[in-house]
Amino acid sequence: MKPAKRSLCLILCIILSIALLAGCGGGKTESSPTPTSGSESPSPTKGISETPPPTEEVEYYEHLNIAIGDKVTVIDLFNPAFGSSQVGIISHAVFDSLVDMTLDNEIVPGLATKWDTDDYKTFTFTLRENVKFHNGEPFTAEDVKYTIERTKATPGSIMASKYARIESVEVVNDYEVKITLDSPNVDFIADMSVPYAGFANKKTCEADPENGSMIGTGPWKVTEIVSNDYVSVARNDDYWGEVPVTKTMTFKFVSEETARYIMFENGDFDFCGIGSVFVEQYENDERFSVESYVMNNTNLIAFNFKDPLMADINFRMAVAHAMNREDFVNITLNGYGVPAEYFWGYRTEFRNTNVPTYEYNIDKAKEYLEKSKYNGETIEIVAAMAHPISNAQVLQENLSKIGVKTEIFATDGPTLTSYTPWGNTDSQIVVTSGPWTTLASSVSMFLMPGSIGNKANYDKPEMTELLKKAAMTFDAAEREKVYAEIQEIVATEIPYLPIFNMELFVAGWKGCGGVKLYATNNHDYAYAYRIKQ
Repeated sequence: MKPAKRSLCLILCIILSIALLAGCGGGKTESSPTPTSGSESPSPTKGISETPPPTEEVEYYEHLNIAIGDKVTVIDLFNPAFGSSQVGIISHAVFDSLVDMTLDNEIVPGLATKWDTDDYKTFTFTLRENVKFHNGEPFTAEDVKYTIERTKATPGSIMASKYARIESVEVVNDYEVKITLDSPNVDFIADMSVPYAGFANKKTCEADPENGSMIGTGPWKVTEIVSNDYVSVARNDDYWGEVPVTKTMTFKFVSEETARYIMFENGDFDFCGIGSVFVEQYENDERFSVESYVMNNTNLIAFNFKDPLMADINFRMAVAHAMNREDFVNITLNGYGVPAEYFWGYRTEFRNTNVPTYEYNIDKAKEYLEKSKYNGETIEIVAAMAHPISNAQVLQENLSKIGVKTEIFATDGPTLTSYTPWGNTDSQIVVTSGPWTTLASSVSMFLMPGSIGNKANYDKPEMTELLKKAAMTFDAAEREKVYAEIQEIVATEIPYLPIFNMELFVAGWKGCGGVKLYATNNHDYAYAYRIKQ
């Protein structure tokens, strides 16, 4: 990554979106690759974490405007369209999970005050009492049961793959619920800590099927959503936890980069993600503070195995050798990134570096292409958001050097989600990213049949059994061996090709703070603030 002077006045916290269940860690983890250019990478496990100063000491802005990186079509835990890259940001504000995590990556109570398991198959949660939904309805075990069962019955919904292994949900009483899995899973509590593992009110959803599911228990209430444009929220003054100092917020998507920056500089946004080309400009402007983080998510290329040509290993090998990762880092990121050789998260546990990798070699790429089923047809590359679309353009240029013709379908997140559901036969190559945590189990999002993140439509019984075996292996060293085998299979069969891990930047006006920047891009603005200068 390039050297850059960082201002620490923006009170941001850079943490990994992980949830390690105490006692389930351990095992050898390969270190992350070192950034290839410039300064040391900021630590993902440390950062600035300050609560807002007391209100009697400072004056806060009542409203904040936050630029987000993609469209939000709906706010609905059961709708597959609620699956774009920004749903984590909205979920942090509107919903609560059963458990949460601290800055030290420890699981702590959320809507559940305690949880017990003897076998990692059956979990009993004691729920927090006196929690109310935004419309005043009480939160009970019935809402947990309703949300999980309805999610399981809705293929493609954001938590469907994580809930797929839940065998039953039993309401013991209003404030106790028992969840039984089909087999043990040492990472189940961690799975329940993600921001979009929220809950909807059964009574409200049944009375108002269209809007009931956007009513959560979180610190912010949705007041307006204009699909694909903005979401406005108001502070939940009856929140069971800490009440934010800010009164209202608007999360808005502006697709055109220059327009977004003009709005930011004119004061229309308080926080704004910025591209690497503009980093020095904002760092040298005393009105703003800039913070960076390296995404644990690995940008990648997915081959849809439902397409006959994409299912051809020789074609995938040709693409693997045609990719010049330095081109991707330099063109898409202006050098602010780390080329990725392995299909794994940047700091995800149990990285296996003893797997096949594919050097940039045009001659080899042409040899494999000659063996493949490719016959001069035009291949579609689909991508959403600025960085993946740029990656698609770089891939297009790389493939042209071996004679592969391509066209790019550049779209937005919600459209990509609806265009590439599980089992689709329309897409061919998908350029995307995904929610890698430091838990190795996050690979299931990409490899488990039916998962919203499985853009390769990868469905191999051997792999599914290995994923289940890893989840029920208590010994960390043995679990690492299973994940090593999983990585070897992926590296050999190539449903995915890694591209890079990128360094991203968020800027805010001086006096802004309270934001947690997650390496998965699921940022938490629930306690964002801006102090009047």
